[in-house]
Amino acid sequence: MQFTDDFFKAEIKNEFKVEPMLKRMWAATMEVLEAIIEVCDKHDIKYFADWGTMLGAVRHKGFIPWDDDIDICLMRNDYMRLIDALKTDLPHGLVLSGMYSDSKRLQETTYVPHIRVIADNDAWDFNDYMVRFHGFPFQQVGIDIFPIDKLSNDAEKDKQQQQLIQLGITILMNWDYMIENNMLEKQLKIFEKEAGISITKDDKIKNTIWREIDKICMWYNNEDNNDVAEFLWYIDNNKHKYKQQWFSEAIPMKFENMEIMVPKEYDKILSTYYGDYNQFVKFAAGHDFPMYKHMQKELVKNIRATGFRGSVEMFCDLMSKGKLKV
Repeated sequence: MQFTDDFFKAEIKNEFKVEPMLKRMWAATMEVLEAIIEVCDKHDIKYFADWGTMLGAVRHKGFIPWDDDIDICLMRNDYMRLIDALKTDLPHGLVLSGMYSDSKRLQETTYVPHIRVIADNDAWDFNDYMVRFHGFPFQQVGIDIFPIDKLSNDAEKDKQQQQLIQLGITILMNWDYMIENNMLEKQLKIFEKEAGISITKDDKIKNTIWREIDKICMWYNNEDNNDVAEFLWYIDNNKHKYKQQWFSEAIPMKFENMEIMVPKEYDKILSTYYGDYNQFVKFAAGHDFPMYKHMQKELVKNIRATGFRGSVEMFCDLMSKGKLKV
């Protein structure tokens, strides 16, 4: 994917200063997105821009100026098909990470209840990485991919399903604390009993639990129900549920210098997500912004260790063009 030098210059967008490093992250994640889209197109898999990416496409024709990632979502059947396709069809250096990866290392790299496609550190020489990903120096750049599942018509079943998903996530996110306080065995027994499963206690146990949580998300996909949700967000806010037909058709929209598919009923979805989505709300992401903020001091230290004495942006620019190697 080609970008002009001007793309990486700092600029003011909607009264917000977009720094060159953020632009480099945008370009890097767009490279990952392009690879995923190629896999989707090859296998006739329907995907949709999600969350801030959908809003960015609709409202800004690209990234929201204060956003730093790309999210996509798929209906569950397409999500599972995409998992299989990603394992074989991604280009060199990009990998599936998370619970459905075949690698224990990559399973642990993405410790969340969904999948990601990332640039695998083990596959890249840093010099090559910097050229391929437009001088963005923080490795493992990637994209989050979320499944959409049906909800139960029964309020009690819906509540039970949510509580069980939340319990599983709580166990995994507090694993060490529960071990230290002798809580883990009891909580696992509760989870197993309520889910009707037996979990093998081996070195793969955490990933087994992630997969069991994902199975619970699928409990009611065969029911005759029109309500759907992304469970990671639904268990946090029950307002985040939608109608299945809102995701029946995708339309292309401009996103920076590429196109991305957006649900045709984006207005209904975004209104459910955000209310008045044309009203700017800065820094509404679910993580620190920018996500590389905590790594910037270490980056400067590492750059200086190479003997380079110019600015960070000069370093990134030269490396992106192959004019500097370390």
